[in-house]
Amino acid sequence: EKYLKTKGYFNARVKTDIKIKNQCAQITFLADSGLRFEIRNISYEIPDKEVFNLHQSYVNKFTHVHKGQAYDQDSLSYDQEQTFLLLQRNGYYDYLKPYMRVSVDTNSHSNQADLKIFIDNPIDKKKHTVYTINNSVIKIKNSGGTEEGLPDTVTLASQYHFEDYSRYFNAKTIKKYLFIKKDETYNIDKANLTYDRLYALNVFRGLKIDFHKMADSVPRLDVFYGMIPSKKMNNRIEGEYQFNTGRTGFKVADTYSNRNLFGGAELFQLTARYNIQFDAAASGSWFDRVLSTDFNLGASISVPALIPFNLPKLGKNGVPRTIFGSNFQFFHQKDKFTNRVFTNSVTYNWAENNYKQHSYTPLGIEYRIGILDLGFITELQNQGNNLFVKTNNRTFINLGSQYTFTYNEIKLRQLSNFFYFKGALNLAGNTSTLLNRIFNFKTASGDVKTVFGLPYEQYVKT
Repeated sequence: EKYLKTKGYFNARVKTDIKIKNQCAQITFLADSGLRFEIRNISYEIPDKEVFNLHQSYVNKFTHVHKGQAYDQDSLSYDQEQTFLLLQRNGYYDYLKPYMRVSVDTNSHSNQADLKIFIDNPIDKKKHTVYTINNSVIKIKNSGGTEEGLPDTVTLASQYHFEDYSRYFNAKTIKKYLFIKKDETYNIDKANLTYDRLYALNVFRGLKIDFHKMADSVPRLDVFYGMIPSKKMNNRIEGEYQFNTGRTGFKVADTYSNRNLFGGAELFQLTARYNIQFDAAASGSWFDRVLSTDFNLGASISVPALIPFNLPKLGKNGVPRTIFGSNFQFFHQKDKFTNRVFTNSVTYNWAENNYKQHSYTPLGIEYRIGILDLGFITELQNQGNNLFVKTNNRTFINLGSQYTFTYNEIKLRQLSNFFYFKGALNLAGNTSTLLNRIFNFKTASGDVKTVFGLPYEQYVKT
């Protein structure tokens, strides 16, 4: 009955009928909903003129309550939430949702309701208070949440006072993601944005932002940040046993991570992986039964900035990152193939806005040494697979760049219709060709162009 009334069926009546048999109860609800009331008139009573003007300037952009529509309490609750956010974005730090209330007049016999929406003033005050931001204190505790020892202290931009008890962090890096600034009007969105970006740095396990009113006649707020760092270093060991028809094997991996290598929220990772496969049906020792081995060793450093560019506005849309990566792989398949690959790259990742993401690798270097077993080469050639021999039994270098654009990735987990796009452009050999033109490198047999004595690939891939 209560639910029906929140949906505009103010005359709803619900009766119950209970029948009991063999210690079991059957309950029947009979609902007489009556007619649903529609909204006839909407009026406002907001004694604070500044709040009234602000509300009336925006209400038509967000309201779900309109004349002629059916009464629905959920629509009023939505308007209450949007009004709260509107005022919190415009300096009204003290404003609370209960200040907005609704009076419903259903005296009309035509199933119509008149709404009067109130935004009351605080008790014993003639108006709501608009606050501006004063100074900020940023306190970084130890990873255990304590404040032991003497902290590193520094004041930046005459408003951000840092106290770092962990003594690990570069204050300038943290400052880039503090969007609550002195002398600006309090805005809850900037507080939430600061929360999001500081957590996205992936170096804090605890974060709290408090606002304290200053004890003077000017309505100002001091900002206090409490931060607890994550463990700086950790090591993860993984193991996996694999088996299927005719094959068995295992994989082991170790990943060492340092979340704050140079104090600027850099993430350093060193990973080693080893995978070995055996022929379960073969005879002899374990060594004789090895089918393939695969060893990988990689290192990467992710820096929360686009080095060497200084683009502070990008931080509002996400934490931009520059990733330096190197990797070595050694793969051997018994009596078939040996492959050694060295790769190095620099990649920039950034978000243009909440919907558009970019990834750009200006330079990726790949050095590959592929060797096919002579018996395997003969087998492939007899089968007519000369292309496989040509492309894999060789040594070459690849200098390329890649760009990837992603649109609407943020909506992938939403239950709605949307357009999603991810496209990539991969260019290889242009840098090599430029070096060739400048230094006039020698060509290999078959007029194959080389760089530093190594043949290189040239292609465009989308």
